[in-house]
Amino acid sequence: MQPLIHTVLVRPIYPRNVGQCARATMNMGNGSLIIIDSKCDLSDNEEARQGAAGAQKPLEERVMLDSWEDFNKKYPDTDRIAMTRRIGKHRKLFPFKEGMKAFVQSEKVNDEGIPELFLIFGPEDHGLDTPDLEYVNMCCHLPIFGDFKSLNLAHAVLVAQYIAHDTFYDERRMINPKSSIDKSKEDYFMQRAPEDFFPDEALQVWLTSMGFQIDPTRLNAFETIRKMILRGFPSPKELGTLEKALRQAVRLKNEGGRK
Repeated sequence: MQPLIHTVLVRPIYPRNVGQCARATMNMGNGSLIIIDSKCDLSDNEEARQGAAGAQKPLEERVMLDSWEDFNKKYPDTDRIAMTRRIGKHRKLFPFKEGMKAFVQSEKVNDEGIPELFLIFGPEDHGLDTPDLEYVNMCCHLPIFGDFKSLNLAHAVLVAQYIAHDTFYDERRMINPKSSIDKSKEDYFMQRAPEDFFPDEALQVWLTSMGFQIDPTRLNAFETIRKMILRGFPSPKELGTLEKALRQAVRLKNEGGRK
């Protein structure tokens, strides 16, 4: 089940950033773009559209709200994680991945049975204010490994959306582990087989038994059939079935010949 992970921008300043945030949200899932107390005019804004590129839908369908009070009315009793570096005497700050693990393990869902989370981001100049943090459930920070500790707003949204979805699916797999059969199908049988996995010898023997001449210096039936099959990106299991069928056909033909 794909979660709904929404992007909430509080007092954004630059239209292009808003468009890029819409793009990042659509890159990673199907969450909405929600804006509280926008400080830029987004109506028919070319910079915002350019920032969104091919992700015009979340930009056009954005939810515009005047205040946190309006947000609470529209989205009451929802899970919210703020992206911030602000810490306080009575406020703990967690790595975002740890916050996502807690969200997944709570198994909280919306009225339609879908896990739903709101990621809160502050304005580009100084981030979320202390009063903003009173409206969230948890404060988290994103990983930054370099010396410069400030992320562009759109970059922060993209990183957070990626971590959110990646952690969600990892944690769900731990909560609902697949059987060994499911794992083998997912990890082996359903992968595209490498080209050297192709049953060359079995196909050559079958064609020879059918009277075809295989001349390596010319285009022949073996090369044509081999290329045609590989264009379909067969899995190891599918190529294994093909090899069994070819060998059985040769065996049955030889048995019939002896009779």
